Amino acid sequence: MNSKPAEAEARSAADFLFSLMEQAWNVADVDAYAQLFSDHTGYVNRYGAVFQSRAEVARIHAEAFAGRFKGTRLHLSTRRFRLLEPAVAVAHVDVVTSSSGSDSRELRAIATVVLHKHENDWQIAALHVSEVQPSQ
Repeated sequence: MNSKPAEAEARSAADFLFSLMEQAWNVADVDAYAQLFSDHTGYVNRYGAVFQSRAEVARIHAEAFAGRFKGTRLHLSTRRFRLLEPAVAVAHVDVVTSSSGSDSRELRAIATVVLHKHENDWQIAALHVSEVQPSQ
């Protein structure tokens, strides 16, 4: 079996999923954002808190979009992608969260994302975000 076409197809699907994630974040659409995760997803946020369901991902992002991350923009860029099995992949994704206005700031992180194909769509099975320290 030649895995190159399968990996390219999975990478394209993952990049599309990440673009949907950006779109949902950028308009603070909690429901659209949460639907990108599997029902029993594992999620470790940038502060080390662990969440174990799509409902918990929705809840914490509703709080984030109303609080600390209100009005922020998300940009994702896939750094590394590997298809592990026909329906399982892992990606390392550069994460930039930015705000505008007089207190504009840019937070950088990297996410390790485990994706799985569920029926015809790829979903996030697990995501772990880690802050990236600014260069000295």
